[in-house]
Parts: sequence; C-alpha cells; structure tokens
Amino acid sequence: MKKGFTLIELLIVIAIIGILAVAFLPSILGAPAKARDTQRIAHVQKIASALSSQTIGTSITAGGCVAGTTGTVNPALVAADFGGKIPEDPVATNVVGGCTGGYAVYTDSSDTYSFGVVANAENWENGNVVCGSLAADSYDDDLSAIITDAVAPAADGTGGTMCYAVLVQ
Repeated sequence: MKKGFTLIELLIVIAIIGILAVAFLPSILGAPAKARDTQRIAHVQKIASALSSQTIGTSITAGGCVAGTTGTVNPALVAADFGGKIPEDPVATNVVGGCTGGYAVYTDSSDTYSFGVVANAENWENGNVVCGSLAADSYDDDLSAIITDAVAPAADGTGGTMCYAVLVQ
C-alpha cells in the first residue's frame, strides 16, 4: 500500500486555501490605508487642540494650510505642540482644500464654530464630511453647513472624496 495524498485531496486543500485567501485578502490590503487614516485623524485632533489652546487671532487669521514647517496658519504656534515639527500627511501628494501633503484649517463665516481642521480620508468609513463641500480657494466657509452635507457614496462607489474634520466652537 502506497502512502501519500491523492490528487483529489490536494485539489481540495488548494481550493480551501484559495477561498480563504480571497476572503481575507481585501482586509489585509486595506490595512495600510486604514493605518494612514488613523494617523491623519490623530493629527487633525492634535492640531485642533493645539490651535484652540492658542490665541485664535494670532494663529488663524483666515485659515489656510498646516503643512510641514510652512503654511499659512502660523506654524510656530502649532509646532511647539508637536516637538518642533508640524505633522505632514502620510501621503505627501494628498491634497485637501488646496493644501498638498498637509491639513487645511477653515475659519467659520457663520460664527457657529471658531475654526475647523480637515484632512482627506482614504476610506469612506473614516471620514465624517464630504470634501467637495469645502472650498479650496477660500478658507472662510460656513462649517455648520458643511457638516450637514456628509453623505454616503453611491452604490457604484462614486460620490466625491471623504474627509475627516474636527470643528471647534
């Protein structure tokens, strides 16, 4: 009697491995994007906290970009809370509100909020506002209207780009 596996047994094992690979591959491939979104969310929250602890008039005049060591929002006031270096977006080419590789800060024309800090999200489930609602050419927006514009993507996956925003009153 010969010992070993039959061709049918080997094919069944290969089929099971294939099914498991197909089931788990999307979650494995999406992990880096989820990690980058988590980092963005942490940065946005920390930037909002840093700016709200400063005198708003000196750090945010008309909103703008917070990116690297430069930006239209006074970087020196924010950098102190980040060990001297303002955080950049994990993807250097990521653009939100005209800010490449950084985070956008909006003042509020309706005066409901003091300001809002925004970052692009790579996954829809990590965002809380549709980026298309934010004007790239003007950092003075009605932030209370923006938060009501958040919608889910269409069934085909279209519907704009999702952002994560922290609004400070």
